Amino acid sequence: MAAGNPGETYVIRPGDTLYQISLNRYGTVAAMEQICALNGISANEIIYPGQVIVLP
Repeated sequence: MAAGNPGETYVIRPGDTLYQISLNRYGTVAAMEQICALNGISANEIIYPGQVIVLP
């Protein structure tokens, strides 16, 4: 995983998905599992614009 600093926060924008965030930030969807674990959410959970998540 290349982009970002561990523990960096990200504010969800309209249209964002965990899949898309993982793919755009890290070039792989594999980071989605880590994003979910860090934020106590599941991969199929709805995320909302304005919600702040922590990135690996």
